[in-house]
Amino acid sequence: MRHSLDDAVDDFSGSSFGARLKQIPVALFTGASIILVLAMGVTQLWAIISA
Repeated sequence: MRHSLDDAVDDFSGSSFGARLKQIPVALFTGASIILVLAMGVTQLWAIISA
């Protein structure tokens, strides 16, 4: 997976802040977001059907 900081300017990606951002597991956050959205959708459908 390509990280968005790969496109950043060299000054930013070479800084300690940029290095810390590159360590964040983006795939984990993406997966968690997808799971949460799906869970909310299922919950809303269940509420509509059971009403």
